[in-house]
Amino acid sequence: MAGPRQASETAGLVCVCAAGFAFSVSYTNHAPVVPALIAQFQFSQAMAGLLTTGIFLTHATMQIPGGHLADRFGSPRVLAGALTIVALANFGIGFASACAHLLWWKIFAGLGTGVCFVSGARYITGLFAGPRTHLAQGLYGGSVLLGSGFVIFAAPASVAAFTAPTSPRTITVT
Repeated sequence: MAGPRQASETAGLVCVCAAGFAFSVSYTNHAPVVPALIAQFQFSQAMAGLLTTGIFLTHATMQIPGGHLADRFGSPRVLAGALTIVALANFGIGFASACAHLLWWKIFAGLGTGVCFVSGARYITGLFAGPRTHLAQGLYGGSVLLGSGFVIFAAPASVAAFTAPTSPRTITVT
C-alpha cells in the first residue's frame, strides 16, 4: 500500500506531466496546418516560418528568467501562471484575423511555454529525491514529446474537419 508521500508524488507527477502535454501542444510544429493558414490569411511560406521562429525565440528567451521565477515564487505558482499565458495565447490565436495577429499570439505563447518548461522541470526536482528524480524527469520530458507528437498526428484531421473540401492534390514522383 502506498504511503501519503508516494501518493502525493504520484499526483504531482500526473499534474506536471499533464501540464507538459498541454503547453507542448502550443509550440509544436504547425506544418500540417500551414496550407490552411496560407489560404485563410494569404501569406507566404516565409511568413509561416516566422510563426515558428516567433514562438521558439520567446520560448528560448524565457528559459532562464522562468527558472529564476520558479526559484523565487515556487514552481507550482509559476507553472500555473505560465499555463494561463499559454491558454490566453491559444484563445487569441482562435480569434486572429490577420497574419500579424497570429505572429503576435505565437510570440506571446512562447513567453508562457518557455516558463512552463523550466518551472515544470523545477517542480519535479522539488518533489522527488534520489534516483527516482531521473525517472520522473524522463516521464515529464516524455509528456512534452507526447504533446508535440499528438499535434502532428491530430492537426491534419482537425484541418480536414474544419475546412471546406478542396480538389484532391496529386503528387508526382519523377
